[in-house]
Amino acid sequence: KEGDWISLNGSNGDVYDGQVPTTDPELDGDFAAIMNLAAKYTKTLVRTNADTPRDARQARSFGAQGIGLCRTEHMFFEGDRIKAVREMILASDLEGRRSALAKLLPMQRGDFEGIFEAMAKEFGFRYVASTLRESFSATHNGWKAMIYDGKEFYESKRYDINPIIDRVGGGDSFSGGLIYGLLNKATQGEALEFAVAASALKQTINGDFNLASVEEVEALAGGSANGRVQR
Repeated sequence: KEGDWISLNGSNGDVYDGQVPTTDPELDGDFAAIMNLAAKYTKTLVRTNADTPRDARQARSFGAQGIGLCRTEHMFFEGDRIKAVREMILASDLEGRRSALAKLLPMQRGDFEGIFEAMAKEFGFRYVASTLRESFSATHNGWKAMIYDGKEFYESKRYDINPIIDRVGGGDSFSGGLIYGLLNKATQGEALEFAVAASALKQTINGDFNLASVEEVEALAGGSANGRVQR
């Protein structure tokens, strides 16, 4: 009846009455032997798709060298989180939608912080940073980033890039801008703001390279809070 536990064996399909104790999967047997052999000779580093702190830790235990993609919509599949998503979708007005989103934001931010902490701990990074892209269409995106130095998190201001001319090089511009910022700015927050502005500006420039000057990036980073980027 409703509320009763059943357990499933994913390997052979057996169904058991009640809640059977479980353990986290581990690399062992033939699979572990193959993976260890591959790790010994590989020249390619594998990054994982990880959407929660638990996913990040699990992927690292399986040998992933980092996170290549984090899809934030996957953070909201369970428990009260999916309820808040449904509340947002079914809201009858803007106020109701905003109320539901206000419940989701701290969950999302908490998961990002957990992922960053896991990466910093596993790899010994001094800084962990990531861009956050909102996709409204192929030519209209929201754009910001987060950074963690092992003690504090900082979230940049948000840019509205419309239209996007060329996304190619946006990630490289962020990385290059962050390196420049960390070498030349007083705080991680200032460094991140420079990097986000540089990468936002690049996406309004055709081609693979960010042809904007430091002065242009500084002007955008220190500009109006609405963050609208156009050229």
